[in-house]
Amino acid sequence: MIFPVDAERETGYRRYPNEEVAEKAAANSDVLIPFASIDPARARPAPGRRGGLIRDFGIRGFKFHPSMQGFFPNDRSAYVLYEAIAEAGLPALFHTGQTGVGSGMPGGGRHPAEIFQPDV
Repeated sequence: MIFPVDAERETGYRRYPNEEVAEKAAANSDVLIPFASIDPARARPAPGRRGGLIRDFGIRGFKFHPSMQGFFPNDRSAYVLYEAIAEAGLPALFHTGQTGVGSGMPGGGRHPAEIFQPDV
């Protein structure tokens, strides 16, 4: 499974377009399954776009990262998005652990190489 994380609103970092990820997955469909990421706070004006992601780009599920995207999974404003995903019969994956993002990025921590220093 391959997916971007649409956290641009929360982090300021440019997101990778879902369409671009889906095209890369299609070119490597023997090993990649495309999932999309939509920031629920930015999803309101784009219901038709979700259909396009599924129909036109072969998206097979949706990935959410609440701590990076700055929302709570039980926020009722996200329910419209969840309902559209459920109507399409696709899974919604929620990342609930640490971000794993490098040092200095909102929501991130120290890079694993800074923490784990093997004896040489």
